[in-house]
Amino acid sequence: MPGGLEEGERSQEERVRVEHKADKEDQLVEVTRRQLDALFHYSVTGDSAYLLALQRPLMAAQDEDGDTGLHLAVLHNQQDALMSLTQVVSALPGEEVLNMRNHLYQTPLHLAVITQQKEAVEALLLAGADPTLTDRHGNTVLHLAAQQEGGSMVGFLLRRRELRELLQCCNSAGMCAIHLAVLANQLSSLRELLDGGADVEAQERSCGRAALHLATEMDNVSLAGCLLLEGNAMVDCCTFNGSTPLHVAVGRGSIKLTALLMAAGADPQRENFEPLFFREEMEEEDEEVSCNEEDEGYIPGTTPLSMATNPQVLELLKGKEYEPTSPHHIFIPPQGDLASLDMEVKQAVCSAVESEGCWENLAHSLGLGILNMAFRVSPSPTKTLLDSYEVSGGTVMDLLAALRSVGGCKALSILEEALCCTQEPSGEPPHTQAVELKVDVRIDSGVCDSGVELSTA
Repeated sequence: MPGGLEEGERSQEERVRVEHKADKEDQLVEVTRRQLDALFHYSVTGDSAYLLALQRPLMAAQDEDGDTGLHLAVLHNQQDALMSLTQVVSALPGEEVLNMRNHLYQTPLHLAVITQQKEAVEALLLAGADPTLTDRHGNTVLHLAAQQEGGSMVGFLLRRRELRELLQCCNSAGMCAIHLAVLANQLSSLRELLDGGADVEAQERSCGRAALHLATEMDNVSLAGCLLLEGNAMVDCCTFNGSTPLHVAVGRGSIKLTALLMAAGADPQRENFEPLFFREEMEEEDEEVSCNEEDEGYIPGTTPLSMATNPQVLELLKGKEYEPTSPHHIFIPPQGDLASLDMEVKQAVCSAVESEGCWENLAHSLGLGILNMAFRVSPSPTKTLLDSYEVSGGTVMDLLAALRSVGGCKALSILEEALCCTQEPSGEPPHTQAVELKVDVRIDSGVCDSGVELSTA
């Protein structure tokens, strides 16, 4: 009997193995059939989604950075692959592959906004991606778009009315999208946010600053003007300690922002909740005031007028009109008389100097030796030298003195002869004045006319 039992058990195990092998073969046949069907459908339609559908169990796989296939398709700007993947992923029951985050806590939608791929954003939203999810800094897609140049992504997102609720969302730093647009100095994004219905009075959570406070802190007249004129921002909006943007502008000594806020109607007498002096100090300074005449429970705060230290800011607070001064000064080049020299004489001087090869010494004598490298690559170094000297306000007398310092050359005699032919009415030739001039020519002196130290190597 024991032998019969063992034989029966072995036969039972054998039957199980056979059945298990048959099941595997059936599964393999089924998988092969599905792959063939997918291949045939792809061959007929050209739709890669038929091929990807077989890879559904792998859609949630992540690489070493935590990126899924969707992340990678966005990062590498593969629009066709992204469209096919979204079709397959959106059909997966119970799988949140669309909203999976990588190791930086970014979803594929975050990456699409960061890389400013509008087609990818549209495809992911249509497939059901969640725009309210945040990255590791608590930023939604609207926070990310607000910090980008151009503002086109902000407008693109806010065309969907369901995304406008993101305007009030705060990130981990307590800031809304409008605050980030100001901090990033993105005027276009700010305008798109205002057009989309952003609350211009929204306060960030750390100390209650509105967007106008932030623009004032950055001394940004353009953003502050946009908030006041296009956003109808309250000019005296307060932080948690009662400070207005004018407090900020005065405290920073910003003349332009003070003028802008005063023109918009800011109150220079508005008190915040921070006393300029403590009560003990006030009592010591004003002992004559009776305690019965003052409210012991009231401690006056600081006004912009009381905290002004810049004289110009103080004048603006007292009502003086702002008078802008242009920071740009028109450069008037020095005027010389070299332009009055006859063109034929100039050409003769140029030919003589170049033929004798002394133009480099002449450049140093004229204080333009630092430009010798530029002159050397010119087709006519001497002509370029004299043109530069003329532009810098050179005179005929200084050119004459420089030629004398170079040494006796043909160009000197040509210039002297030309000057003799153009005598003044007094009968005295102009070049005789050159003899009386104190010649202070510095050959390769190391300093050019502009004060730039030259290399004497």
